[in-house]
Amino acid sequence: MGIKDLWSILQPYCERKPLYELQGKRVAIDLSGWVCQAQCIADYQVQPKMYLRNLYFRTCFLVLHDVQMVFVLEGKAPTLKYKTIAARNDLQFKGAAPKAPQTQRAATTVKKGNTRSRFDGILKQCKEMLTLMGLACVTGQGEAEAMCAHLNKQKLVEGCISQDSDCFAYGADIVYRNFSISMQGNQTSSGGSIDVYDLNISRKEIDFGRNKVIALALICGSDYNEGVHGVGKESALKFFSTVADGKVLDEIRTWRTHPAHYDKLNIIVNDPKKCAACSHTGKKAAHTRFGCHACRTTQGCNINEEHANIRLGLQLRNKALVNDAFPDEELIGEFLHEKETMNQLDLQWRMPNLEGFIDFTRKHLQWLEIYAFEKLFPILTRWLVHYHHSLPNQQIITTPRYIKKKRAPKGIACYEIVWNHEQLLPLIPPEQIECEHDKLFSSIEPQHLVIKTFPELVKVFEESKLKPVKQKKPKMAGKVKKISDFVKVVSKDVTKESESLFDDVDDEYDADLSLIVDEICNKGVPLVIKKKINELVQENVNEVSFFDLNMNEDGLDAFERSVFEINSSDDDDDDEY
Repeated sequence: MGIKDLWSILQPYCERKPLYELQGKRVAIDLSGWVCQAQCIADYQVQPKMYLRNLYFRTCFLVLHDVQMVFVLEGKAPTLKYKTIAARNDLQFKGAAPKAPQTQRAATTVKKGNTRSRFDGILKQCKEMLTLMGLACVTGQGEAEAMCAHLNKQKLVEGCISQDSDCFAYGADIVYRNFSISMQGNQTSSGGSIDVYDLNISRKEIDFGRNKVIALALICGSDYNEGVHGVGKESALKFFSTVADGKVLDEIRTWRTHPAHYDKLNIIVNDPKKCAACSHTGKKAAHTRFGCHACRTTQGCNINEEHANIRLGLQLRNKALVNDAFPDEELIGEFLHEKETMNQLDLQWRMPNLEGFIDFTRKHLQWLEIYAFEKLFPILTRWLVHYHHSLPNQQIITTPRYIKKKRAPKGIACYEIVWNHEQLLPLIPPEQIECEHDKLFSSIEPQHLVIKTFPELVKVFEESKLKPVKQKKPKMAGKVKKISDFVKVVSKDVTKESESLFDDVDDEYDADLSLIVDEICNKGVPLVIKKKINELVQENVNEVSFFDLNMNEDGLDAFERSVFEINSSDDDDDDEY
């Protein structure tokens, strides 16, 4: 489809990119190209309307990846394309029953065979479904690729998604081709990929722009003509290298309008007295053997590039003028003449019609109501997240109920939102609902969009996730090393009637008791303190066998008496205590 060999010429300047490169951009889509790619038009009785199903899933994928779309439909086909259309009709609808008896069909082949009435009917169904999804659809006055290119030239879209290279001849700068939502070739992106052809790059690198694209259509052929017999892309590119892009069409026109000029060039380059290679006096065979004095060579001679280019142009001219209609000004005018107008062109995304979509898919695709609902509901909620404030309250079909949790599909920060379902539930037969309502009426939306559109909802969710600050219990700084500190701690703890000493002080105090015993052994301890210790130990540490609890009349056990007697042998120490 399009201009012969143009894709292969532009291939060195093509980039294969992941589909997320289109995120946030608006693109024009040649709808007929997507329908033809479905490859189910001819056998539509076997797989009914598969083009609608494929169209939905491609469109849904782009919508959920924040790509704004404008679908372009075919207008009236130019008369130049009638022959091509007739051939495509025979190929695409070979399995379809003819609309009239064979005898009548043969009599009206010229009238009906070159029209797109049946294909236009298919596009009409596609447009109906896309309109129910709220997407913009426009119909060009001529070819769809002409309208796509016009939108691109007017900077209303970033580029065109099309398989038709005619877009460049109509004036498009960027064309996206080979759209895919799966991995291809060396690409490892699970999010799909696409080929990006930017004519600005080829224009900068080899001066190959729109005018040379049109010239290539004249020389090599397109959907509108067969081109020049015997001339391929290599010869065309060599010729294009000799003339600027802005002058190439005028140069081709002079092939017929200025015959005298080319007659003179013919005489110059074909002078029998001059070498065909270097254009100096002498024969080419002699120069090859003995060299050329003017070229200062002893064998062979230098190629005269200017004469070689003139000779190439003359050869192309001679082959082209065999066709009396060359150059086809009608074809040039088809590409260069602006047919499209921008009056009342609405490219905005509208609110999807959920009820209408369910009815449409039940009729054309035999989808159950619950299945159709599940397919369009994410698109509806995404529209609401984008454009919730653009509608009056009475027109809003649903509102967000609450944010369930945070999600991160493919690493993208999102919220899972549960929506109110009072107005949505009647659209689905009760017997088809097999899951909880909150699960059925929930969707996953990007965080940045939710924060922008529903800030209060986000605030409530974030506040609900805040955990109360726990009051930390005061910790005892370090271990008790002095007997006075230990007495203070255990005195405070034993006042709690519901807990025992060792329930409070835990195993940490076992080690402290050992330290106290060591301290008692090494130092003299006042009697009042020792009595307090024994009271606490007798009350709370009955299971500890280290102490002998047989007290004398002074309240001392055998171990403490021995220690006390040793320390009390010094009267000065007693006075001190």
